[in-house]
Amino acid sequence: MRQRVVVATLGVGLILAGASQWYLIKEVQSLRVEIGALQAAPRTQAAAPSRGRTLPGPLPDAPLVLTGSQTKGQRSAKVAIVIYSDFQCPYCGVFVRKTWPLLEKEYVETGRVLVAFRHFPLGNHELAEGAAEAAECAARQGSFWRMHDRLFADQGSLEPANLRETARELGLDLRKFESCTDGQARDHIRADIASGREVSVSGTPTFFLGTLNDDARVVVKQRISGAKDFAEFKRAIESVLATVSVSAH
Repeated sequence: MRQRVVVATLGVGLILAGASQWYLIKEVQSLRVEIGALQAAPRTQAAAPSRGRTLPGPLPDAPLVLTGSQTKGQRSAKVAIVIYSDFQCPYCGVFVRKTWPLLEKEYVETGRVLVAFRHFPLGNHELAEGAAEAAECAARQGSFWRMHDRLFADQGSLEPANLRETARELGLDLRKFESCTDGQARDHIRADIASGREVSVSGTPTFFLGTLNDDARVVVKQRISGAKDFAEFKRAIESVLATVSVSAH
């Protein structure tokens, strides 16, 4: 009986050790991807904002119109964030993996903030525009944010074959997806780029925070450039929310 207990204990120990080893391997792989992306940033993203500082930039004179943008959150929110982003941008990936989950939980899911996504693929990121088209084509099948999350989760897999495989894994109609990625979403991407240039966007990620009007227009109050941490976004959001409260009284 004692021998059986010893054998069973050893078996459980081996299983737990194997599970721990698998988990550690996955963590190391994830860290390697992120470190590689950050190391590549100075070479591939010279025009993008630095992660550690906010580059000066003017606020738009006119409200930003959300028509055509992919949004997340409630239209009744009082504050909106318009994001200009690039799926191949390392700093955009850091924001999505580190800051976005916290921002989404505290502000988007609670109905306080509406987030609007706009594409701004940088010219020195050769796979960025194709990834943007894939995301827009996924949007036509109701899966923009699912595709968004998958692309940023694995920024090393943005080649056309990988995009098609991701679409398949998401359960999209591949015939429609492939037809769409053959140029149907290109005008939308270019329109987003043009709108970004109009408000002096030159790198990614760039965020415009402001009050959201009933006609889906955002009166911009603050601008953030780079993959800032959640604390900085929280300060900016609370500042804009405070202006809403004051104007309400």
